Amino acid sequence: MELSLSVLRHRLSARRQALRPVPAVERPEGRLLWAHLTPGDRVGAMMALERLERLHPDLTLLVTGEPVDGRLHTPTPADTRGAAAFFLGHWRPDLAVFFGEDLFPSLWKEALALGIPLIAAEADPARYGQALVAPMSQFDAVLTVAPDPRLGGVVEVVEPLSRVPALPFYDPERIEELGVSVATRPLWLATGVPEAELSVVIEAHRRASQGAHRLLLVLEDLSGRAEQRFKSQNWLVSRDDLPCLSDQVLLIRDQRDLGAWLHLAPITYLGGTLVGSGPNMPPFWPASLGSAIILGPRTTQHAEQVEGIWAGRAAELIDTPRELGAAVERLNNPERAAALAARGWQVTDAGALATQTLLELIDDTLAGVPI
Repeated sequence: MELSLSVLRHRLSARRQALRPVPAVERPEGRLLWAHLTPGDRVGAMMALERLERLHPDLTLLVTGEPVDGRLHTPTPADTRGAAAFFLGHWRPDLAVFFGEDLFPSLWKEALALGIPLIAAEADPARYGQALVAPMSQFDAVLTVAPDPRLGGVVEVVEPLSRVPALPFYDPERIEELGVSVATRPLWLATGVPEAELSVVIEAHRRASQGAHRLLLVLEDLSGRAEQRFKSQNWLVSRDDLPCLSDQVLLIRDQRDLGAWLHLAPITYLGGTLVGSGPNMPPFWPASLGSAIILGPRTTQHAEQVEGIWAGRAAELIDTPRELGAAVERLNNPERAAALAARGWQVTDAGALATQTLLELIDDTLAGVPI
């Protein structure tokens, strides 16, 4: 009786939803992936889709459910045969991925009949009756947070998806080139440094350089005025190039170089957290790459990631500008930096395997779809 009531409630809700008007938007040419995001906390899904777009720049992403900025969005189809047939016939998705717990048994049956590959991620079918989730047994894959033997071999139990944003673009050859240029020199990276914070970073580098021979500062120069400020104080500076042995400061503005230095820097100060409005870079970027992070008190931007870093004791926390130089000095101790970086790995590694598994499944499916 309980099962019948749950199915009945689902069908009544679907019929009411089917009465809603659906705007007519033409299907773009080329390959199209439909991603449905159950409304709620879908950060992991959004991060996975961002990485997917990097891997497949030709792919059109159609989103239903929770909107994703900058992506094609359309109302969620009602779970009735007529609405499903219209939606699938219009959009003709090459693959559909369902994130979360929304259920579409009627639509899934239509999609399976049309031969559309289906994948579920961050799903929990074990919470629902057999009639509502039975079509999932014919999915290409179901990544669940709990086992469900009713669905057979398509189920793989994984943790929730990674919440680490896709890293900036970088060139592996550029990383190697920059790595050779610095060799074993100690260095620290300061990202997103606003003009108001330049004097703080200059003084911190002066102090840290006294205890670290040939220490190199790589600074992301947001203002474009850093070169003049450093040279007026007799620092040896280069810009957007390979640092010479004599250089004390390297200024960068190219995002590809920023991505490369994030892979190389053992220490990263997130600029704007001492004299500014907070970090303009997701803290999970350097943490996920094994860089020891220095954070000031101004962290309203990327607050959720900052809280994760704090909770995992994965950053050197400082309260005042005077403390930055001392923090760099402390982290020039390789053992201290490695311990902090290891905690950063632990914070950001959660869900990495789940996201990798999902992207590989999608990639394998798309491999059979002509571009």
